[in-house]
Amino acid sequence: MTKNKSSRSFFIYLPLALTICFCGCSKEKMDEMVAQAKDKAAEFSEKSEDALENAKATADILKDQVTEAASSAKDTASNLASKASGLASGAIDIVSMNGSATITLDAPTNFSAAYIRVIPFDEKQSIFQLRSYSRDGNANVFPAYFIQGTVTQKSLDSLAGQTIPCRLFAQKTADGHVWENVTGQLINVQVQKSQDAITASFSSANLVNSAGVKTVSSGKFECVLLN
Repeated sequence: MTKNKSSRSFFIYLPLALTICFCGCSKEKMDEMVAQAKDKAAEFSEKSEDALENAKATADILKDQVTEAASSAKDTASNLASKASGLASGAIDIVSMNGSATITLDAPTNFSAAYIRVIPFDEKQSIFQLRSYSRDGNANVFPAYFIQGTVTQKSLDSLAGQTIPCRLFAQKTADGHVWENVTGQLINVQVQKSQDAITASFSSANLVNSAGVKTVSSGKFECVLLN
């Protein structure tokens, strides 16, 4: 590479030296000018090599920077994916601990919990409940709902596949209108139980709120057993 660059540079300076000599100069002067041309060619070649090395070094630095940036971006993406996975896992944990529910009021309304239980009342009947709060006197988190009916079964297992007529009360905010089933028209809650989950649902239920507004409602519940 050095030889080629030196040759090309030499052939650049030599014609200029020869042109000057043809205009009239001694042999000594001609030799001196040829020698100067060679020196200039060598100097140019050396500078060219330095420039080439500098260019290579710059390219290596840029390559390292690009590689580092790509690695950093990859790490950032990995961290974001890890955090997103952690958030999703946390959300799943919350649902598995508290359940969740959606009931159509004036619009589909999401609730942060769905607790289900059966309370034996006497030998002939038990109380069935679905609600958004876990303990009596702790119903101050809104939106909130309370659903209750009576059944003859003594346990939740025996309610699987059954339809339970219930009363419903729901409120989106603490000072909002209270929704309930239209008088004389209970909602029909269906309970399903598998090894991994307890679900409940109802549809085509007529509700009315405390302002007299009526709606046809449905509801879905991912339930957690409340002992």
